[in-house]
Amino acid sequence: MELTAAALAAYEADRRRMVDDGVGKAVFGRVYLHRAWLRSLGAYPAAARAAREALREARAVGVDGVLVSLGPGAVSALAYPRFEAEREPRLTASASVPLRGGAPERKTYDPANPPVLHRKELVAPPAMRRPAWLRRTRELEGAGLFGDRSRIGRLAPWRVALRRVGLPV
Repeated sequence: MELTAAALAAYEADRRRMVDDGVGKAVFGRVYLHRAWLRSLGAYPAAARAAREALREARAVGVDGVLVSLGPGAVSALAYPRFEAEREPRLTASASVPLRGGAPERKTYDPANPPVLHRKELVAPPAMRRPAWLRRTRELEGAGLFGDRSRIGRLAPWRVALRRVGLPV
């Protein structure tokens, strides 16, 4: 995808407003959203267009994005095939689509220790959120598991942290 300077500026403005407005999950300036959000992003049209196009381009390179990550200069499609079923879903593949032109960059992850998603209720639109997701987040917060981010990003250390505090994996 290659956005014009004006379209790129509109995308960046939408992305920053989404962070300010609390839409999706904001982490280090990126906004993470379930693809179901794209139907209701009328207030952020440039971001929604870029996300839809990135998902289309990602499918062309074999990545079925469940989540999109809106970042500066690129939109990534993130494949979490068991998003609904897993407490902390595992990332299996991604495709980063540059907004200034160029081919999507596809990446796959080691199934033995992939990145895991926490606080999934934040990435889902309100109609999709499940009470169990929020209960799990509160349980994890209560156990202090979000204090050390170096332990929670990948499956193997995450499992160790869960076992240490006696929570189900």
